[in-house]
Amino acid sequence: MSSLRLLSTLLCLGVLPAVSADLQLIQNAAARQGVSLNGSWRAIVDPYESGYYDYRYKPQADGGFGADKKPASKSDLVEYDFDTAGRLQVPGDWNTQRPELMLYEGTIWYQRDFDYTVPPGHRIFLWFGAANYRAMVFLNGVKVGEHEGGFTPFQFEVTATVRPKGNVLIVKVDDQRKQDFIPTVMTDWWNYGGLTRGVRVIDVPGTFVEDYSIQLEKGSQTRIAGWVRLNGAERGQKVTVRIPEAGIAQTFTPDSAGLARVAFDARLDLWSPQRPKLYDVIVEAGADRVTDRIGFRTIEARGGFYLLNGKPVFDYNMLILAQYRWEGTDVLAPGKHTIVFEYTYDGPGIAKGGSGELKVDGKVVATGKQPNSIAFLQVSDETFDVGVDTRTEVNAKDYQVPFAFDGKIDKLTVNLGPMQLTAAEQTRMREAAARAKD
Repeated sequence: MSSLRLLSTLLCLGVLPAVSADLQLIQNAAARQGVSLNGSWRAIVDPYESGYYDYRYKPQADGGFGADKKPASKSDLVEYDFDTAGRLQVPGDWNTQRPELMLYEGTIWYQRDFDYTVPPGHRIFLWFGAANYRAMVFLNGVKVGEHEGGFTPFQFEVTATVRPKGNVLIVKVDDQRKQDFIPTVMTDWWNYGGLTRGVRVIDVPGTFVEDYSIQLEKGSQTRIAGWVRLNGAERGQKVTVRIPEAGIAQTFTPDSAGLARVAFDARLDLWSPQRPKLYDVIVEAGADRVTDRIGFRTIEARGGFYLLNGKPVFDYNMLILAQYRWEGTDVLAPGKHTIVFEYTYDGPGIAKGGSGELKVDGKVVATGKQPNSIAFLQVSDETFDVGVDTRTEVNAKDYQVPFAFDGKIDKLTVNLGPMQLTAAEQTRMREAAARAKD
């Protein structure tokens, strides 16, 4: 049995994120106007990187294969041709698309054509969900940018480079491992290369909603807080946040940097695993309009327990094989509380089940049965976190690590019952421990 006495002023995951003045990545790319460039791309395998470097291993002045040259005559030595190259699907890794590329690590050049007419006053971006590991992007023979990192999105503005017809997009992707890369030279997972996530043309007005965060205010279930950041010459234009289903429309004025702080009251149905309610949330600024689907909830850490929308939860993840959950039905009132989870084991014997009770101030608020347990012993201090969860989430649907506690824990008590092993099992355990020491 364990008991926990604590204050109700706790960490909530609905905090206001730090906003950097130089943040430029367009959020919610899938909801933006534009076109998808997913599908079949031409691809040239370049194991020696001769498509970019000369014989002295210096970058070629014209970008090499990125220039997409065509021979002007029979004597013109252009030793590559995307028009006759094989194809790869985007998004996707190259390793599993062709048997001969299964073990390949190095450079592959991707190419595809597209048309796009830019509306007057609009701006155009090329947006990539991910490219593993280093990417170099060319549009119509012009190098527009580079990115390093295989698991993060990136973008480049190409408003001045894109043309209505016959755009040629070429991406050099290199997944060679190095000591300071992810993965490093010695690694324990497979290094898949390629344009592994989607590619889009994003079309936005001259001033647009670049990024936003709309969520419950820390410590509240009835007030929305957040921010909206604008990008463009007219960053002072009004920002409106709408939640049509709740009849909400609130307008805010950005500061000189284009940042609008958002705060307003709202009584919403809160998201939970049992009822995953989502709301359409619309963010508007001038000619731009972005629609998102957002679930509103609160998460508060309480030592080995946590609160979901103000209700106490005790969650046990049994090696991802099964999930056992005890959750109270009522929201805790402000003030001090004693929360107890009491577990009764169905022993003696190994891997038996048991029953649990979750109590708040002496009242049973949830009960449940666990049919079996793990068939081995664990060190009691292994990932035994109090006040912060730094490893793997007990339930990733409820919270994500690092998950810290910023309140006050008055006392944590863990009461262990008697050994629940038979005499023969205890003997085998001691013998196994002795062998492990050898």
